[in-house]
Amino acid sequence: MDAERRQVTVLFTDMVGFTSFSERSGEEAAYTLMRSLSKLMDEAVREQGGFVRGFTGDGIMAVFGAPVALEDAPLRGCRAALSILQRLKGSRVWPQSTLQPSRKGAKKSVSRRARARS
Repeated sequence: MDAERRQVTVLFTDMVGFTSFSERSGEEAAYTLMRSLSKLMDEAVREQGGFVRGFTGDGIMAVFGAPVALEDAPLRGCRAALSILQRLKGSRVWPQSTLQPSRKGAKKSVSRRARARS
């Protein structure tokens, strides 16, 4: 079994205001909202050749460049993020008044990941 090193791009999303929404609206409304948002985000990620590695409560962790290497993985991650924002703006899923970029800002980070191949 050989290990393989490669660069991947990881996209994290976080819904600003989701905690206060779920406190006001209740568990069922929060679940219904996240189910719709997860589908929307998953579609945007898949269209750019990535996959959702995990759900983080009110967001996702998406990976580009694994298991298949992508030369333009960072660009695809950025395109997926922009697509998610555009889809949110064009949908009735998330209230427009709360749609805003995270105050935490965005960071570009590249991680190396070892994968076992048989």
